[in-house]
Amino acid sequence: LAQSVEVYGHTTCTNNEGVPTVGSTQSWLKMKKQTYGNTECWEANVVPGNITLTDFIRINGQTATINENFPTTLASGNMYTIDLTVGEEITVITADNCQNINGDGYYRLSGGFGQTITVNGGNPTIYLDNANINVSSGNAINITSGNPTIYVSGNNSIVSNHINNKASGIYVATGSSLTISGNNMTEDVLRVTGATDGAAIGGYSTGYDQHTNCGDITISNVTVYAETCGNYMNSFAPGIGSTSNTCGTITITNAIVHARSFGDSDSSAPAIGAYESVPEIVITGSEIYAYCGSYGTSYADYIGQGGNLYGYHGGDIQCGTGSITNTTVYKGSYNWLYGTSSNEGSVYYDEEGNEIPQ
Repeated sequence: LAQSVEVYGHTTCTNNEGVPTVGSTQSWLKMKKQTYGNTECWEANVVPGNITLTDFIRINGQTATINENFPTTLASGNMYTIDLTVGEEITVITADNCQNINGDGYYRLSGGFGQTITVNGGNPTIYLDNANINVSSGNAINITSGNPTIYVSGNNSIVSNHINNKASGIYVATGSSLTISGNNMTEDVLRVTGATDGAAIGGYSTGYDQHTNCGDITISNVTVYAETCGNYMNSFAPGIGSTSNTCGTITITNAIVHARSFGDSDSSAPAIGAYESVPEIVITGSEIYAYCGSYGTSYADYIGQGGNLYGYHGGDIQCGTGSITNTTVYKGSYNWLYGTSSNEGSVYYDEEGNEIPQ
């Protein structure tokens, strides 16, 4: 089942007395879904020029190979037809199968859903199509093992209710990995809210100094809102990352990320990172809105590690052994109790990772 189809081409084209001139910028462009009779089609206007048969069409985020008989040069004023064959069946997520997602299969969820989705192995692909997952107990998406990919289409939300619930919105166990991706950085949106003592995306705490740390997290070509909502056992959760010192690599590419963490009068968590250490963080080509936790004063980094009144006092942007390039980081702090945030300036990192204050 084709959830999305994209074509790779130039984003601009001008016409001068019948002679087309294309712009220099190229990217994946969404095709528009149409139905003619009983036939489902996807259409797009593209500029003329040479194409690569192995890197021209993408279905559900996966590059497709075009038959070698298809022309490698597109001419003005012509219509070209490509027959799309999608070979893998997509399983709809239901209450009966949501606790056992594994293997290398394809799964889809749209609309409201009130139960935890558990991934316990393999490399499954989960399509969220305007989905709204809201659970009252435990992690909303619980990745105990495996390396799932979540493809986001439209506006989606994942909420782990904070009332008497210590959990993450999306929990990623140590040794596992999560990839969140979309087809369009601005149009495909995922909002994730963690419960008490839990990151929106990452790890959480089950009790005082009892942390379930997290594995690798990759975010690309999508807008993500990641927000924590409180603490119960003195655990300070980042928007993305770990409540302790063990956290996998966090990679953000070509994405817009709004991350908000928790803080009280004595301690604060970073927007992205880990409370007790700085994990490897790699960010490129993105916009990051990093709100560290606060209750009047924040003692954490915007990106990096947490801190408290008696120890580390934060205020930095750190990426450990990673790097930040071609990215603007908008700095601020967030007070969950009152729902207020501050604007504390921004910094741009050029292609070499040099900081350029804005």
